[in-house]
Amino acid sequence: EEHVDEEAEAQKEKNESRADALMRLLKPGGAETKDRPSQSAEGEAGQLLDMIRNGAGASLKDCDAAVDGYCETSAGAFPMSLLEDPWESLGRPLVDFAHRKAFVGCEVFAKSRGALSVSDSGQRPQVLVDLPERGLMIMFKPSGWATCSTPHWEEKGNLIRYVWKNLKAPTAAPCHRLDKGTSGIVVCATNKHSSKHICQQICEKTIVKQYLALCHGRIAPAAGAFSGPLALSATDKPLGTCYREGREAVTRYRALGYFASPGGSHYTLVQVQIDHGRQHQIRLHMASLGHPLVHDAKYNGSKVREDSEICSRLFLHACFLRCMLPPDEDGKEDPFSVACRLPGELKHCLTQVLTQVNRGDGQTLDPPLPPVPAEARRLCECLLEPEHASGDPGAADARRASRLVVRRREDFFHRFDFSASQKVEVTQILNRLPASEERSDALKKFRVLGHRSPDFIVGRFSKYVDGLLRWKSA
Repeated sequence: EEHVDEEAEAQKEKNESRADALMRLLKPGGAETKDRPSQSAEGEAGQLLDMIRNGAGASLKDCDAAVDGYCETSAGAFPMSLLEDPWESLGRPLVDFAHRKAFVGCEVFAKSRGALSVSDSGQRPQVLVDLPERGLMIMFKPSGWATCSTPHWEEKGNLIRYVWKNLKAPTAAPCHRLDKGTSGIVVCATNKHSSKHICQQICEKTIVKQYLALCHGRIAPAAGAFSGPLALSATDKPLGTCYREGREAVTRYRALGYFASPGGSHYTLVQVQIDHGRQHQIRLHMASLGHPLVHDAKYNGSKVREDSEICSRLFLHACFLRCMLPPDEDGKEDPFSVACRLPGELKHCLTQVLTQVNRGDGQTLDPPLPPVPAEARRLCECLLEPEHASGDPGAADARRASRLVVRRREDFFHRFDFSASQKVEVTQILNRLPASEERSDALKKFRVLGHRSPDFIVGRFSKYVDGLLRWKSA
């Protein structure tokens, strides 16, 4: 019995030392050595893991020789204690590209590699992939549509009702759900066998689901993991709340790019991967870190009016899913993955309303931007590309036109010395013109005689754009 007690005490001390090491790592100035710079993190201590500083990631195959408990990788100094229980499952997917839950990159979302785009600005449900021989339909769910039941089972705004009536699949059922405001990939099964097969993967956490979200503020560090229990609120069941006795929920993120609005607000585009599918998991975890999602009425209601000026819906999109298909006639299970690019309304927010902010632009930023890995930057560029077919000669022209609008808009702001609110108003006026070429020409050709106040310029520019629209429709 004494021997058992000694082993239990030794294991307890080991776990406590790991927890202490993690807390030192997360505190500013903690975990310093003479040869290694300070590793720090912002956010709630014990929840945000600062594991990627520079580089796109790292393979841990050469990490056997650790110095002072740290391994030097292309992602920076990585604490080996985080690869042991209880931190291994949190940390490894962030730095090990070979891990099955590692973040996917631009090679998956490129149009030339088969990534799917939605038409009509993503306002209607669409079939992304139809697999009748496997009993599956991979659907795109628009924002504002419920995944399954609504109070009156109306067709409009109900994904599964739409599938039943318009796609002639009366036995179809969703294998998982997305929040009403979230757009993206939903797997629907047309028979019980396929439904059970997919749901079992969800329960065993072998299915991979990744999302794109736009968050308030500049998230630092540029990658991390969050493990916080979630439970339903006793007073408001749909709301959800972080609570010690809740169900386990793990969220990993990495920053893809930083953006700014004409009014001076800052935003971060993040790629998110979840192990579980708890209600409002991503929205609640990011809000808990102090970076709520754009246009999230439940967890950032005070900013909804301001967010409406840049995006009319919740900026959360289920962009990637990987699973094993139900067995075929020969009993063979094949791997399957699908990627869905950003809907037009979300891409418009990033390319036409907001301005991307990069390190090395010659600007003095306070606070300075955290480093974003090169692979993450490439993915951001890929997602912002126009939805032209690969090899289309118009794709390059469309990209140049979009960038020209941003440059001319910034010159326009500087020339007339607008305030933050006036910049927002000018951007809204400019967005009345549907094409990038029209916006660019309007900014180039607008002229005012003499010295005028910024308020006068805003009013005159609004009338100028209205005149262009009337002349176009005539």
